[in-house]
Amino acid sequence: MRPRENPLHHHESLAHQLLWILLIGGGALLVVWFSIHFRHLDRIWTDNILIRLIEQAHPNVGGAK
Repeated sequence: MRPRENPLHHHESLAHQLLWILLIGGGALLVVWFSIHFRHLDRIWTDNILIRLIEQAHPNVGGAK
């Protein structure tokens, strides 16, 4: 005989799924909003940040050849 599933536990997992969907959806919306509103920002500025991050991750990439 299988133990009966606890409805409270099932409800909790459903709430967790909903929370994750909200978090991921909200994050995606934020990214879209930022990309729309800060499109006028200098592309060079964002590229410099990317280059700096890459140089920090791999110090031998950008510096000495």
